[in-house]
Amino acid sequence: MSVILADCQIKDKVIQVSLTLNATFDRIMQNRERFTGKLKHFLAMKFGLSANAMRDFKFRKGSVIVEFKVSSDGVTDIDEAVNMMETEVAAGGFSFEFDGENLQAAHDSFKSNPYEVSPPTTKPPRNDLVVYIVIGVVLAIVVIIIFVSLIYCVSKSKKEAAKKQKSENLEFRDYDGGYDNKNYKA
Repeated sequence: MSVILADCQIKDKVIQVSLTLNATFDRIMQNRERFTGKLKHFLAMKFGLSANAMRDFKFRKGSVIVEFKVSSDGVTDIDEAVNMMETEVAAGGFSFEFDGENLQAAHDSFKSNPYEVSPPTTKPPRNDLVVYIVIGVVLAIVVIIIFVSLIYCVSKSKKEAAKKQKSENLEFRDYDGGYDNKNYKA
């Protein structure tokens, strides 16, 4: 079951389920993958869930405490399926066969905790090539500006140095070591 919020974000309902089975923990852990597959198949067939709706199986000691999540797929009413599980466990009728052994759930062991999760948002992939091109263009413009400024400063300083040298050379050429007496009044 999906819940639609006011901001149009769809949230999936997830129910954390826990129950205790009368099995040997070490034996189950040796065949963990196969056990998980058989339990998923049993739950799917018995309670009308899809195998993909059950995930994140965890096992703890204490006979075997099985924890897993049941998530909505938009079609199946997981509340009804989990309620049926709880009823069957409480009545002592929850049992399935694994490797020739009949495993039963302790009648007072069923726990469930519903919550809602937002589906992962899909962000468009970042195109790093565009970022690199923009950085390259900006750096190229900065380098060109620095290069043009450097050429301008060098040529300006050369012109000023040449002008200064020319004016100094002119002053020395006009000076012949004598005095101009035309405008001298004694």
